[in-house]
Amino acid sequence: MSDTRAIAAVTVTLRHMLQEALVGTGASVTVDRPSAAANGTPPPSANLFLYQVTPNAAWRADDLPTRRADGRLLRKPQAALDLHYLLSFYGDDKVYLPQRLLGRTTRALHAAPVLSREMVAQALAEAALDPDLGNTDVPGSDLAAAVELVRMTPSILSLEELSKLWAVFFQTPYALSVAYQASVVLIEDDREEPVPGLPVSRRNVYVLPFHQPVVERLEPAAGPEAPIVWNSSLHVLGRNLVGQVTRVRVGTELIEPASVADTLIEIDLASVPSPARRAGATGLQVVHDVLMGTPEVPHRGSESNLIAFVLRPVLSSIAASTPQATVGFQVEPAVRAGQRMALLLDERPGGGGHSYAFAAGPADSDLSTVEFQIANVEPGDYFVRLRVDGAESALDIVEDEKDPAFQTLVGPQVHIP
Repeated sequence: MSDTRAIAAVTVTLRHMLQEALVGTGASVTVDRPSAAANGTPPPSANLFLYQVTPNAAWRADDLPTRRADGRLLRKPQAALDLHYLLSFYGDDKVYLPQRLLGRTTRALHAAPVLSREMVAQALAEAALDPDLGNTDVPGSDLAAAVELVRMTPSILSLEELSKLWAVFFQTPYALSVAYQASVVLIEDDREEPVPGLPVSRRNVYVLPFHQPVVERLEPAAGPEAPIVWNSSLHVLGRNLVGQVTRVRVGTELIEPASVADTLIEIDLASVPSPARRAGATGLQVVHDVLMGTPEVPHRGSESNLIAFVLRPVLSSIAASTPQATVGFQVEPAVRAGQRMALLLDERPGGGGHSYAFAAGPADSDLSTVEFQIANVEPGDYFVRLRVDGAESALDIVEDEKDPAFQTLVGPQVHIP
């Protein structure tokens, strides 16, 4: 980095560079504010004037943050600046001297647009012998040791912009001029030294290809049409599913898969902790962790796209009160606070074909035992379904093809007295 004398050191180096470019012309290089010339033809010269300083967009936020949470200095703050110079040329217009000086200057800055370390060191060494600069601290600048070398680029100013620029020089006639930008000048705060960090005992470098898992679909292991319940096994199908450490996020929980292949992962929903199970639409993602460190521990890697499935509630211990007033049962997973419920009763074949629905507002707390108030239900045997946030409990169907009742509904049911 460089210290607060860097701006002046850039100007000194540019002046030295231009003076060498104008050797043989009899012209001098000044660093004054443009002003009205004395009577007669102005002496041959090139004037270097720093008229504006702006923050460098690429480096302005490079040093954030500079302090730790406890206020201790983490790294020295630095200001990143661009310097804007106006180069004006004077001399006898009859012999085109200003234009000749402009040509030499442009050639020099185009041929060597970077202020090299050797150039800066030489200019500052000569500045130390100058009667005026030798008594200042400018020759002691450490610009030559800066991380970034200063580069000169011509600035494109429209006629309007150039007119406005010269208008700030009161009662100063326009002189042939060109604008250049010096970038970037880094000024570091050296008033405080950062507290050194602990030494690095071991370095681990990892180069890994980008390997993102993709989930295309999921199916119950029991078959594509089987309902997905809390103890179902699921097949997650896709590509790039194998990682260094492969886990599956179901809802908010990460679970270990039963088996992993590049195109198929099998998971058991029973491994999801009971408090984390929730009926309704549930998201699923494949998560890859990367082993890093000494010893190696999993670090966050890539994640697949999110795919959703409907987790259905499962009913057990269904009973109705006598005389009819309530229908109660156990439900897995438990109905969570805020979920909406509805009880659906459909009379079994052979009855009158009656159907009823009883809705309940959002649950105030988690409920593993649910009880609905019923009224005016025709006595008989009814199939029972519970709808939780749109997810309905499944009905039991005879799956044995040899059974005479194959593909008929058998439960769950309740007798309403």
